[in-house]
Amino acid sequence: MDLDEKIRFPIGHFEPRFEFTDEDRKHILDQIPEIAKNLRLVTQDFNDEQLRTPYRTGGWTIIQIVHHLADNDMNAYIRFKRALTEEEPLASSYREDLWASLQEYKDLPMEDSIMLLEILHKRFLTLLRGIQPEQFRRKLRTEVLGSITLDVAIQRLVWHGQHHIAQIKSLKSVTKIGVLNQEEIYPHCPMEIRVVEVGGVSKPQLKDKLQQCSIRMNEYGIKLFDDEKFVISPTKRRLETVELAVRNLGFLDGATTLQLFQMADTLGLQLCPIDLSPYLRIQYLDQPETCTSSTEKGNQAPSGSLTIASEPLTEDDHFPKGFYLRNIEGELWLRGYIADDLHVWNPHDRFIFCRT
Repeated sequence: MDLDEKIRFPIGHFEPRFEFTDEDRKHILDQIPEIAKNLRLVTQDFNDEQLRTPYRTGGWTIIQIVHHLADNDMNAYIRFKRALTEEEPLASSYREDLWASLQEYKDLPMEDSIMLLEILHKRFLTLLRGIQPEQFRRKLRTEVLGSITLDVAIQRLVWHGQHHIAQIKSLKSVTKIGVLNQEEIYPHCPMEIRVVEVGGVSKPQLKDKLQQCSIRMNEYGIKLFDDEKFVISPTKRRLETVELAVRNLGFLDGATTLQLFQMADTLGLQLCPIDLSPYLRIQYLDQPETCTSSTEKGNQAPSGSLTIASEPLTEDDHFPKGFYLRNIEGELWLRGYIADDLHVWNPHDRFIFCRT
């Protein structure tokens, strides 16, 4: 799953279970009333401007998501009742993108849809808890999933609610931007801008240039550079980069890699091509020096390091995710690093992004 997919599907794609016990089913049903409860909790601290902010570039606003959840679950309720009373009916579909553009999605208070969900789910649960286990094996036909049982349909309902709540949570960490001065947030904050020339040489030639500049690499850096998926662009071009701290993206308490990259995208920044890293290392020879005895606090990256924001080559958490630059007691390093999806970067850690 690439970065855009992770932003769109923060809890992953829907993956149903087909072997189901009565206890499994009870666990799923117990999660239905939690949807409206968690939706109210996760949205309660947003101001009106934030409620009308898309959770990602090109995505829906929080208000649109909440109204969509109400519409979706009303449709799900009707589909479910049809499957209980008809033989494998074709579930009706609707243009959710066009529904989300209707005026009611802009004018109706968000609380109206949350209250509607609470009432709807109460009635839905009364229905679900009153039918026999074998009735959950009845089927309906859908355009997306094909023919599915009601056991799968109810899993999909719960996943769908949790999926959109997770999208809203992805914006939750930026609600603290308001307590920062705007001068501390990109593009108003102080920043270091560099123009980097990349491409135009082969991988062996680039490695020779690193050696000529006495650039050292750690084990992770060598593993990343030598991997066949690490490709050097044959086309020579110039890229403008900007150096920012995590807090300059609005994260006072730090952020995961996904949150950082998502907010950078919202602010008009781009991830760097991963092959920019060695070129920047060669061209940035006056990086301030740090010593090996420098101590970091908590989850802070190594002192004086600059992490290149780039798309990982693989989802394997044991494979280096990217490069960072460091000057350790006069020796220039191009180092690889390991970080899983749960790692929270320190507010003072510094990243390199590209911008147009």
